[in-house]
Amino acid sequence: METIGLLAGIGTLPVEFIEAVRPQGYRVVCIAVTPGVDPRLAAIADAYYDISAFKLDKVIKTLVKEHVKEVTMIGKVTKELLFSGKVQPDARMLKLIMELPDRKDDTIMMMFVRELAKAGIQAFDQTALIRRL
Repeated sequence: METIGLLAGIGTLPVEFIEAVRPQGYRVVCIAVTPGVDPRLAAIADAYYDISAFKLDKVIKTLVKEHVKEVTMIGKVTKELLFSGKVQPDARMLKLIMELPDRKDDTIMMMFVRELAKAGIQAFDQTALIRRL
């Protein structure tokens, strides 16, 4: 059974994703990366973790530990949490944020994707396995 990762944000789509890919034979490692994710995720994922997206080092180490080679990101994650001072980013995330040319959503997302790739984890299109939805 192939293992895939799901970095889950707010909304019902992360649940729908797991429900759609499980019958396709995937093992799903879900990391809730923001407060307020659907509580059903913990029950239906093969492995479930609650780790802030701003704890980048822990997110990546957890995916590596779970043998995840491919990951997708589904659900809303607001960057405002990062800049509100309510969440303290880890040293890795803080260093990367300081190196960004701007704080646009796409810039932050691509930085995240590059760091995943450095760890041997490829981000894939969130609709690739759930086109029917």
